[in-house]
Formats: sequence, structure tokens, C-alpha cells
Amino acid sequence: MKPFLGTFHNKVDGKGRVSVPAPFRARLGEDPSGFGGVVVFRSYQVQALECCGMGYMEDLNQRVDDFGLFSDEQQGMAAILFGSAQELPWDSGGRIQIPRWLLDEVGITENAAFFGMGKTFRIWDPPALDAFVAEQRATARARGFTLPPSRGSQGGAQ
Repeated sequence: MKPFLGTFHNKVDGKGRVSVPAPFRARLGEDPSGFGGVVVFRSYQVQALECCGMGYMEDLNQRVDDFGLFSDEQQGMAAILFGSAQELPWDSGGRIQIPRWLLDEVGITENAAFFGMGKTFRIWDPPALDAFVAEQRATARARGFTLPPSRGSQGGAQ
């Protein structure tokens, strides 16, 4: 599946409905599961909603199963990933309805920022996203982040 790219800002109505950006819907439409929507759950790392296709969620489920059954790691990751996850189909206008409790947990009120993260995307309160991006840029500069060589290459970008 192609990566989720870019940032899009959309209004959230009083019922929690928001339009999923057309490029993101197109990528989700490529999901092999055939689910016509998005899976949304609370991020455990940042104040945002994590979003992916059902196929990616199935991959996460298999990876959680690689931990020992009932181990602390398995129980923790299952709770984080699946306990708050919501399957949100889009309507004919490309909107999803995000439960109010999820929006409240991440501080989204009237506006939502959809932020591409490659295999996934996040939905943020716009000012929180701006702060996150500024922090990430500063950290990357300060630590001199670089990308590893591409797979199959001999040390150079392709």
C-alpha cells in the first residue's frame, strides 16, 4: 500500500463527523481487507488518534500474538492497541464519525489535522500537531538523525 502523505485540516461537526481527506481514503481503499473505512485508536505515545486500515490492524494483531500468551507485554500491547480501537466506516461523503470520548481524550474540538505517517496517519488537534512537529524537527537536528540505507542497497539511497 502506498504511504499516507501530507497534512490536511478539516472541520469536526457537533456529532464528531469529519471528512477523511480524499488521498487517505484512496490509500485505505487499497487495503486488502476490503473494509470501507478506517480503524482509529488512542495513541499511547502522543496526544493524537492513530489511524490505519484493517489490514494493518490485522498485522498488529499477529505481532501482539508473538508475545507469550498472558505475558505483561502481550496484555499491555493488546490493551493499548485494541481496547480503544474503533472501526469507523465512512459515509457516502467520505466522513467518519469519531466517538466524542475519543475526541475529548486528545483535545479535538472544532478542527482536526490529518497527518500522514507512512503506513499510518494521525488525527490531531491542530495546535498540538504544530507543537509536535516543531519538537520533532528540533530533536532531529540536535541529534543528527539520518535514515538507514535502503534495503538491498550497498549504503546509498536509491
